[in-house]
Amino acid sequence: MEPSSDAVLRYIELKTGYADNGPAWIARVKLSKSGRTIYFNGKALKRAARGVSGNRYDVQTGQEYWVSGVKKNGLDRHWAGSGIVSIGIRSRLGLNFHLLHRSAL
Repeated sequence: MEPSSDAVLRYIELKTGYADNGPAWIARVKLSKSGRTIYFNGKALKRAARGVSGNRYDVQTGQEYWVSGVKKNGLDRHWAGSGIVSIGIRSRLGLNFHLLHRSAL
């Protein structure tokens, strides 16, 4: 299925092979028309029915990912996790707007 033209901001963390300290990103992703698949960084992440630690999986590699909305307080990592969360250049403007808009509510 083709992705929609709308891009949304999401927190994405690789779970396979890591505890709560896998590589993580805040990035714009595209959703399929049904919303069941997310397109990110050349990957198609489908909703997982029974993931071990993730809620999505890469259709090509089977690796599990955690994908969620971006939190207003910036604490997107699991409370026991650690590590850098990369923010894509194209996402920074959207993230700043998202945080400013949410704080004004």
